[in-house]
Amino acid sequence: MNAMFKNYCKLNDKIYTKITEHELSVHSEQARLNALTGSVDRKLDDSLKKIKELHEDTLNQNQKSRTYLS
Repeated sequence: MNAMFKNYCKLNDKIYTKITEHELSVHSEQARLNALTGSVDRKLDDSLKKIKELHEDTLNQNQKSRTYLS
């Protein structure tokens, strides 16, 4: 009975260790994904700002052309 209990404790310790390793791995991957998501969000925001600037410039140029032609 004592040997069986010791084997049970060793097995549980191995399982607990593996679960802990997997949890750490998952947290690490989640942090990496969060960082990547933040980076993509910033790049998208920058791109949208640039598109808006280009759109406004195009509208201004179009307005100038119309005024000049009138």
